[in-house]
Amino acid sequence: MIADITAWRTQRDETAVRGALQELTRVAQSSQPGDNIMVPTITLAKAGGTTGEWADALRAIFGEYRAPTGVRAGVAVRGEQFANLVERSKAVTANRGTPPKILVPNRDWTATPTAPNRLR
Repeated sequence: MIADITAWRTQRDETAVRGALQELTRVAQSSQPGDNIMVPTITLAKAGGTTGEWADALRAIFGEYRAPTGVRAGVAVRGEQFANLVERSKAVTANRGTPPKILVPNRDWTATPTAPNRLR
């Protein structure tokens, strides 16, 4: 499989790929209303550019979005850092006010359009 990729890369027109990447970068940075990022994207694909090359070009301009999940911070914390994280979490929770009442459904729980969240 690696040999196939290497062979494919040696057969593609590197000049066309580099030109398409430059055009993609230019259009992505442009604020002209007529510039459409799909045109150089398709040109790059036809020239043999990879999705990784395409994504790297766009990341260089727009950056990379990282969702604020908090998972990474929780995994990397140790010792005193964990205690600080817990204290900050308590402070955030305290600033939110009274937490909402949690309703626990059981076998008698019913929710109908006429009587929502009503126990029978």
